[in-house]
Amino acid sequence: MKDNVSLKKDLQAWISALSESEKIAALLEIMERDNPLFRMELLRRFHTNTRHGQRIQPQARTRRTVSALLSAAQAIAAGSQKRAAARRVAEEDRKKREEAEARAKHLKQLKGREPMLWQRVSDLVQTSKPREYDLAIAILADLRDLAALTAQTEEFKSRFSQLRQRFSGRSSFQQRLIKAGFGDSQAELPMS
Repeated sequence: MKDNVSLKKDLQAWISALSESEKIAALLEIMERDNPLFRMELLRRFHTNTRHGQRIQPQARTRRTVSALLSAAQAIAAGSQKRAAARRVAEEDRKKREEAEARAKHLKQLKGREPMLWQRVSDLVQTSKPREYDLAIAILADLRDLAALTAQTEEFKSRFSQLRQRFSGRSSFQQRLIKAGFGDSQAELPMS
């Protein structure tokens, strides 16, 4: 059994480790009531917490200045912002990879169907409807990317040039081609 000095030190350490609210509640209970059961409850908690040689160390109570608290808050906020930015970048990278995979799969499905797609573009442009022009330009973008993928860029340029010449009188279509990045002349043809 511990000697009284050691027990007293352990009791002081345990009391020091209690939160302020626990200390105040205990003192109020002792001061307001003469309750021997409460004393026994406190001693039971003490023995439970210090059993098997576990000693409760007094809490180091260092006061922090307002500037230290503000600095800590700023550091926490900066860390949160960094983590959020890293999550956004990772999410954007994941989306780009998924889009690239979906695009590659789509182009793979179109491979071998180029003649039918060129005919579809021609049919859509002949309708003279703006919505159909947009669909034709989307198909042209597929044909362009597929040509780049299959090393048939020159064939695409030739067919594209013929298409532009054939429909040179359709100014709305020509303007939509320029807006879509197909250039304002037959020589300009960006590859995406």
